[in-house]
Amino acid sequence: RLPALHTLWCPGIRSIRTQGAQSLSNLVRGGKVPSLRDLTVNLAGIGQEGMQAFAATLSTPHASALRRLEVKFGGVGPADAAAEVELFSVALSSGYFRRLEELSVGGLEVIGELRALCGGLGSGKLTSLLTLRLVGCRLGSEGGRALSEVLTAEKLPSLRTLDAGMTGVTLGLTDEGVRALI
Repeated sequence: RLPALHTLWCPGIRSIRTQGAQSLSNLVRGGKVPSLRDLTVNLAGIGQEGMQAFAATLSTPHASALRRLEVKFGGVGPADAAAEVELFSVALSSGYFRRLEELSVGGLEVIGELRALCGGLGSGKLTSLLTLRLVGCRLGSEGGRALSEVLTAEKLPSLRTLDAGMTGVTLGLTDEGVRALI
């Protein structure tokens, strides 16, 4: 038990993989890190089993202390990628993130992933979210349209900052994507 641990940072070039996700799930779901406020994990290539374990980590009252959550996706095919993000979105919709203030999501490569994420963002359960960062995500005009449906005062009433900037020529929002948001 680590009652004072408030930050867990597992980024980098390597994913936490299935075993890491299962260990993290046991730690959080077991109530062993009750003060955990800041969680950063690389989920690239984690697979369905690993993503189910990570989603279980977030779908528990023990995750309600989180104020900042940073995740990075990638490393799988488009169909599997969207399914993994969908599992994450279900966790975002669980109601345990009413105090989450900052969400950073990286590595979304296809529109199906962004649409899956929008399911969680649009649930109305992220009432304290102040900052949403989409890092290294291919958004384009379709992404702008998908985001425009969930970035509303009714669904994200506290949102103050949207960071969907470009990190490469084809990443970020295009001019048409920004127009869709307005």
